[in-house]
Amino acid sequence: CLLEAAAEGFIAESGFDIIQTEFRELLDLCYFLPENAVKVYVQHEIDYIRRGNELAMLQSPTLMDIARYQQAKDKEISMLSRYDYIITLTATDKNILSKYIPEEKIYVSPAVIKMDRLVPFKTCTPEFVFVGGSDHFPNYDGVNWFCECILPVLKENLSDFKIYIIGNWSRKAKRTIHKHNKEVEFMGFVEDLHTFLNGKITIVPIRIGSGMRMKILDAVWSSSPFITTSKGVEGQDFTNGIDCIIADSPQEFGKAMVMLSSDTVLQKSLSENAVIKVKKYYNPEAMMKIRADFYDKFTANIM
Repeated sequence: CLLEAAAEGFIAESGFDIIQTEFRELLDLCYFLPENAVKVYVQHEIDYIRRGNELAMLQSPTLMDIARYQQAKDKEISMLSRYDYIITLTATDKNILSKYIPEEKIYVSPAVIKMDRLVPFKTCTPEFVFVGGSDHFPNYDGVNWFCECILPVLKENLSDFKIYIIGNWSRKAKRTIHKHNKEVEFMGFVEDLHTFLNGKITIVPIRIGSGMRMKILDAVWSSSPFITTSKGVEGQDFTNGIDCIIADSPQEFGKAMVMLSSDTVLQKSLSENAVIKVKKYYNPEAMMKIRADFYDKFTANIM
């Protein structure tokens, strides 16, 4: 609706110093924003990277698959180039985009997370949690990969466990997954996420996408040790065996879940180290100052 309104000329041509756009669905606004305003786009996820990850998983991509990916990539870069400045959430994404867009136009500013109450560590039982709805395709792909490839490994090596999935999922997806995996329970919306995660192990079986995984920061602030893939933790400064466990194959991921569920000393160590890392690199006051300083820089020449 917003894009339709823009196309009809309902965006004012004056009165703005700076206009910020976020999320891929609104990237197209670059064609309608007034020329005299500073235009900033916040890049939560690079869409063509996600598409490229999907393409790489195809056993025999066709020329049409490759052409569609390249067209989407070219279009996204072209639209990003229309903005005066781009804010990425991670340095990884900045490095990717700087191959096509002048580096001086790109700034790194991680998302701000609420850190008012750290939930004290509680020993984890063989209960695991994934946070994310199916409307975001990387989440859908991750849960399906987990159920098809990782759960069989877990079932072979662990007799009693539970998997909780938080977020909005379609009835069809829930019915299909639960039919073959009785250990999986869909929780929908959880009022107090941090309390629910506490005492459970967070899993992040993400294979595609880019950006900053807020689900990881939620896990850390809940004192929930987490197991992730390299893609899942990409762009965030966590170290395998120190702050988390990183496993990229179904065998490695499943065995990591078995091992961590019984190693309470490692659970506590990973959790405490991750909290230290988050406090150091994702302090909300420091993050807000970084973003505010960018806005000051963006508008310095307006007056």
